Amino acid sequence: MTTKPLDSKTKTQSAPRVFLTGIIVVAAAAATATIGISNRAKSVQEVTRWTNEQAIPTVAVVAPTLAPGQDELVLPGNIEAYYTGLIFARASGYVKRWEKDIGAHV
Repeated sequence: MTTKPLDSKTKTQSAPRVFLTGIIVVAAAAATATIGISNRAKSVQEVTRWTNEQAIPTVAVVAPTLAPGQDELVLPGNIEAYYTGLIFARASGYVKRWEKDIGAHV
């Protein structure tokens, strides 16, 4: 196997290619970073705008009106006291007249 020695012409031709490839890689990385940062900033602005719109409460105002008459609702049930006590009269007899209310000064 024979190898060719590298001459100075081959070295000088590959150096600009490496430099050009490096510039292209750096430019592509910068473009990708710029696009990513701008998309991120745009998303933050959209979320901020949407949040501010949602922060305003939506209220539906209705004027009260009289509803049509409804039927009476009758449910089965019994009413009983929790505690019961016996009440006895202090005197025997019947009440002939009741002129004052309970709790009134007599």
